Amino acid sequence: MKLFTTLFLLSIINLYSIYGINGMNVKQAKAGTLNDDIQDFKNILLAKSDELIELFGKYFAVDEQFRKDIQIFYGEEMKQLIKIIDGIPEFEQFVDYLYVNGVDEIYAHVALLHEVLNIPLPPFIQEHLPKTNKKCNKIKREAPPSIDKPGLNGFLENALKLIDVEALLNLYNQKLETSEPFQKLVEYLKSEKMLVIVRTVRNDQNYQKIVQSAIAVGIDVNRITEILHKLFGW
Repeated sequence: MKLFTTLFLLSIINLYSIYGINGMNVKQAKAGTLNDDIQDFKNILLAKSDELIELFGKYFAVDEQFRKDIQIFYGEEMKQLIKIIDGIPEFEQFVDYLYVNGVDEIYAHVALLHEVLNIPLPPFIQEHLPKTNKKCNKIKREAPPSIDKPGLNGFLENALKLIDVEALLNLYNQKLETSEPFQKLVEYLKSEKMLVIVRTVRNDQNYQKIVQSAIAVGIDVNRITEILHKLFGW
């Protein structure tokens, strides 16, 4: 669970440390407790967001191996995989489910991912965004003299020290017992609609190449798969 949590954090840090979200506000959805639940997780996950962003900036600035390792998140295979996911009707339904249930920033986050990867927005995302000429602003970071543990695994190990994983796990279990919206979200993640997305992704050659690249840089993909299967049946 620790590695899976950290990988999730990595995707957030990649987007928010290199790019801002200026001009990416979407129409406000109804307030909902699911959004509150997700915010509770974000409060723990990003409690030390400044330090996490600084850590990413340090690695990106001076660690050539790290820059090479994270190319698996930006390469052509990832771009093609995102395009395939965009075309899955169940993905559009899932994004709409989150939006309707109060996760009002979901369309902005999906749009930001597309902008970072420099791929076109699918129509169902585009129609939820206001017209704007603003662009995401790059954040400049000063390079540090050195880093202690190079590569993606070194970054993950150091990032993990800045996350209260036990608090995340406790909150997850608490939400399963006390929050009906969160319970319904987990049920949705276990549903056949979500499994359609999972099967489509895992059968795609681009995904399989990404997995092999992740294994090559030392990511325990099998362990992540085991955790996802245990949590959601994926």
